Amino acid sequence: ATGNATITAADIDDGSSDGCGGAVTLAASKTSFTCADLGANTVTLIVTDVSGNTDQCTATVTINDVTPPTAVCKDITVQLDASGSATIVAGDV
Repeated sequence: ATGNATITAADIDDGSSDGCGGAVTLAASKTSFTCADLGANTVTLIVTDVSGNTDQCTATVTINDVTPPTAVCKDITVQLDASGSATIVAGDV
């Protein structure tokens, strides 16, 4: 609702592992997104093992705006002209 989204590195990990069976640490190049990031975003996943060896791959994080806008209206009074007509624009209400 605020136009912000966050992910973790685990959200884009699809089973990264270490050949020696040790634990790995995951990091992502970008984890916070706003309305400025709508559409496809390339995010790099960096995987590090206990020996300091690293590997990386990229994932596409697609940001969608699914929150509808909020409509706020106001009542107005319009004076008719001599011919009995009046014109308003959407911004008037």
